[in-house]
Amino acid sequence: MIASQTHNNIPGVSGSGWQQGTFTLTPAQGSSISNFADLRIRFRPVGTGSGQKRRGQVSWAESQFPSSGDPATQFTYTYDRLYRVTAVTGPDGPRSYSL
Repeated sequence: MIASQTHNNIPGVSGSGWQQGTFTLTPAQGSSISNFADLRIRFRPVGTGSGQKRRGQVSWAESQFPSSGDPATQFTYTYDRLYRVTAVTGPDGPRSYSL
């Protein structure tokens, strides 16, 4: 599990019914997602107290992920006087090329 959040005091049968909620991951939590093809969102209703039994229903969930950006803007290229690439610096660090 990467993150969790609790929504308290959700109205029951006599309340408004549906309750909207949002949840945002920190940049570190988002970076720790290693397999987007197997990403899962879990909802776990828990009732406390006495009275009428409750259950949780989810009508809709949405995930948004920021794009990683244009790859052309994430790299810096260094050239020599003959217009040969001598170094490239990208998101994963520098790479040097020697002749």
